[in-house]
This record gives sequence, C-alpha cells and structure tokens, in this order.
Amino acid sequence: MRRKLFLAGIVMIVIGIILFEVGPTVFKFPNVNALFPLKETAKLDPTENVTLGNALPGNGFMIIYNDSMGRPLSVGATGGTLQLQQVNGTFAAECVNTGSSSATVYLINNQTAPVSVSYSSANFSVTGILYSIGLVIGGVLIAIIGFIVMIVGLLLKAKKSSPNAI
Repeated sequence: MRRKLFLAGIVMIVIGIILFEVGPTVFKFPNVNALFPLKETAKLDPTENVTLGNALPGNGFMIIYNDSMGRPLSVGATGGTLQLQQVNGTFAAECVNTGSSSATVYLINNQTAPVSVSYSSANFSVTGILYSIGLVIGGVLIAIIGFIVMIVGLLLKAKKSSPNAI
C-alpha cells in the first residue's frame, strides 16, 4: 500500500462530497415559503392586466397563480423568455431575462369574463443555477477520481527502500 496516494484519494473524496453538498445551496431559488401561500389578489376584467414585478438583467422571475376560472391567463413580459406550466389548477410561469434592461412581467385576463387571481412572485439568479451545476458535477468528478486514486494507493505495493539510501 502506498500511504500518500491512499490519503490523497481520501482527501479528494472528502473535497468532492463537500462540493456536491455545497452546490445546491449556492443557487438562490425562491424559497417555497416566499411563493406559498399565494400572497396577492387582483380582480381583472377582460383584457385588463396587473403588473407582477421586474425580472432584472441576467436573472429570472417566477410567478405562481390560480384564478377563479381555472384556466391559464396570458403572462407577458417586456423582455426575456417565458414558460408556463400547470399543476392541479395552479399555474407557474417563469421569465428569464437575458437582456440588458429590466423586463416587466404582467398577467393579462385573456378570458371573456372577469376573473379573480391569487398570485405570488419572486426573483431568482440564473447564474446561480450554472454555478450550482458546476459545483455538483465537479464534486462528483473529484470524488470519483479520488476513489480511483485511493484504490490505486491500496493496490500498489510500497516502494522498497534502497540499502544505499542515506
């Protein structure tokens, strides 16, 4: 067994595990408590809208809402890309702003009757996602390499000391 190689492998495994654990905490996603329960309400007539907030440059903006009709309303933004999903009558929209100025996010009643809306919204960091993914993947790779180094250290025989060594 080569002790130094074995110990280097152990250290790499520990560093990999630490990076893997720290990765998700770097990403500043809106806390579920910030979005639920739905905190704001509005009554919208047909074609009327309500401004929900701003997606800052390089950041995202998350909206969770439900309405009295149970149908998706139109979500708009002055910039960025939008995605809408529905789960059990609750709708979630995400705006990612890749532009250089703030994007205003708004909700429009695209139905033919007035609708009551309950909603919550929060900003999140897009770059934080990339850092988190990098830390998690890096942690896994370092731990795997550390495991290999540790096994090699266990399998290799110790160096024989030379009788002429001083």
